[in-house]
Amino acid sequence: MINVRNESQRAWAEQIVRPLGERGIRVVGIRVVSSGPDQPDLRYFNLSDRNEVVRIAVALRDFGLRAQQLKHLDESGSASGDRRYELWLPAGP
Repeated sequence: MINVRNESQRAWAEQIVRPLGERGIRVVGIRVVSSGPDQPDLRYFNLSDRNEVVRIAVALRDFGLRAQQLKHLDESGSASGDRRYELWLPAGP
């Protein structure tokens, strides 16, 4: 899931969905949210997914998104946390 703050960010995100898919990274949706972090971050929910989230971060960097933070959010009691990642973009153009 990619969380954006405005429609121009949605347009950018839509442009990278296919290239991410070609790298084996499936994006399940893009949504506009009213609040979020001050810097881009890539969130993951299981420590065992760390290597895959690094691979996603490298792909995003190749598409011009730099300096994102990798943020582990512990959902140890939730089965829905397996292989779930969220990219959050800050407010911007």
